[in-house]
Amino acid sequence: MPLRLALAALLLTLAACGEDRTADADPARAGGGAARETLILPPEGTPAHEGRLNFGQCAVCHTYREGQDHRIGPNLYAVYGAQAAQGEGFAYSSALRRSGLVWTEDAIDAYLADPQAYVPGNRMAYLGEDDPAVRATIIAYLKWLKTAGE
Repeated sequence: MPLRLALAALLLTLAACGEDRTADADPARAGGGAARETLILPPEGTPAHEGRLNFGQCAVCHTYREGQDHRIGPNLYAVYGAQAAQGEGFAYSSALRRSGLVWTEDAIDAYLADPQAYVPGNRMAYLGEDDPAVRATIIAYLKWLKTAGE
């Protein structure tokens, strides 16, 4: 149990590093191989653009571009509308695998608000985002990521 608490504290500390929401907060710099010049960004002034900035807290543990390796959490490219726990090459918790979730707007919103309450027993060490407006922009960004490459 002490190891679990220490790990949770470490992950929360790392998550705090992702809170930079200035214009320089660019999740594109958050690892994973593809050349920066190939990155297509959401249009400025859109919820997806604001979500890109808010996604910085997610980018501490997740990658988000096609072909990027998983981190502590799975790659979230094209996760919107997908069945939960189906990405190849990531060891999802049994709770998430059994959940039967499809990552709709409502499901993502509830999960980001309180991951442990929404899927008890999942392994995401994130306490949740209280602000529904921030959650909405992150969801807009995840939707945009799915359609940007189409």
